[in-house]
Amino acid sequence: MIYDYIQLCRPKHVVKSFLILLPPFFGKIILVPQTLRTALFAILSFSAVAAAIYVINDVADVDNDRNSSTKRNRPIASGRVSIPKALFFSAILLGIGFTMLVFSDNIIANFVLLLTYLVLNIAYSLTLKNKPLIDVFVLASGFVLRVYFGGFWFDVAVSPWLFLCIFCGALFLAFGKRRNEMLHMSPPYLTRPVLRRYTCQYLTSCYYLFCGLTIVFFSLWTVFATEPQSMFMYTIPVVIFIVLRYNLIIETVDTSGDPIPTLLGDKLLVFLIMFFLILSFIGLYFS
Repeated sequence: MIYDYIQLCRPKHVVKSFLILLPPFFGKIILVPQTLRTALFAILSFSAVAAAIYVINDVADVDNDRNSSTKRNRPIASGRVSIPKALFFSAILLGIGFTMLVFSDNIIANFVLLLTYLVLNIAYSLTLKNKPLIDVFVLASGFVLRVYFGGFWFDVAVSPWLFLCIFCGALFLAFGKRRNEMLHMSPPYLTRPVLRRYTCQYLTSCYYLFCGLTIVFFSLWTVFATEPQSMFMYTIPVVIFIVLRYNLIIETVDTSGDPIPTLLGDKLLVFLIMFFLILSFIGLYFS
């Protein structure tokens, strides 16, 4: 029973909340004691609200999930957790998430961001997931809101370069997810009706468009937005390799394209991301 509730929270997706640490990391304050003291509360706050959204989404999608060969085993779709209990659990998670805001440096701003994320994703679960392009932009907005949540939480500005990289990178992942759902879900329209409004060629072109833009914006950021002597620019080949490795997995492995299982399921990708963070740390903090 406890495992079912843990599964409802999709614990692997907690990784997304580490985007909250990007503003203090690139703002060079990640080692400041105040940042270290409140980082866990920041991650817990957004993760709890995100988990509540996952539960609400599973309740809204219960009929479609029962038609899916993979999603039919989810706790709500399988009947292991009833809908009333799931909604009560979601309310508890929301309470935890918003309560953690007392540790924020900008409580009101972070409250507005969390509320925006909540309302936007409830609207997604109810109707926006069936609107072409809007569905993808809502998915991408979650990544961007996490970054700005971290900026307000730690009272550090989010640079335009970081915004461009995260925004384009999020669209890259979102279009890749939709593309692979169309390719590998059978039949895709039963579990994702919006796919009737797309073509595989269109999703593929958008996927590679934002793939290229992500690399370009990151490269420009490292070259023009940091000190001339910074080693940060030498992370560019690592980022390109990470993107190419991700593309290879998406193209050759039978996967839905969900970015978190794809990233965590490949040891080389995990190593490359850790290597990128170490190089970035050295380049930003010790140049």
